[in-house]
Amino acid sequence: MRTIRVGLSIGFSVGELADIFRERNAGGAPCHRVRKLAAEKLALYCTSRVGSFGGSAPCDQHQAHHYEERNEERDRVSAGMTY
Repeated sequence: MRTIRVGLSIGFSVGELADIFRERNAGGAPCHRVRKLAAEKLALYCTSRVGSFGGSAPCDQHQAHHYEERNEERDRVSAGMTY
């Protein structure tokens, strides 16, 4: 239940969560899909907040790129592929 509440609170729809859990229950690893959806939701949030910050978005391409780099590095470490 906690995972569902958190997912809903950050903008995932019930349908998106159901699809993610369905994929996971079938033995899949929906990590990349979840990351992509979360990045899209973050971008929408940042875009909607631009006016609140005097015209400059708190989230920019650099931050999104840094987020992706961190996740890719974590995935390599988890898979034992550090270099």
